[in-house]
Amino acid sequence: MGEEKRKGVSPIPEILKEVLNEAQLSTLNKMEEFGWMLEFVRRPLFQGVVPMLFHPDSKQHGVLEDNGAFNMQFDSKIRELLVNSKSYRF
Repeated sequence: MGEEKRKGVSPIPEILKEVLNEAQLSTLNKMEEFGWMLEFVRRPLFQGVVPMLFHPDSKQHGVLEDNGAFNMQFDSKIRELLVNSKSYRF
């Protein structure tokens, strides 16, 4: 995946599910049954990971919260990332 530029922080692994906690994995497994897929994971500086899900039929995105909640009303910075940069997609 490349070298991480932030010191002391390991790069996000190739298998994105490895960075999810148990609650997030449980929700992801349920959402996958309805066609959602883990598209990418953001790791903002000094914050936890932000897993982004995508539904290819409806072209909608949602975030898996730390507690496993699925949120389609997510932060505008992530929305901007989706619109302006496709380079983070897996």
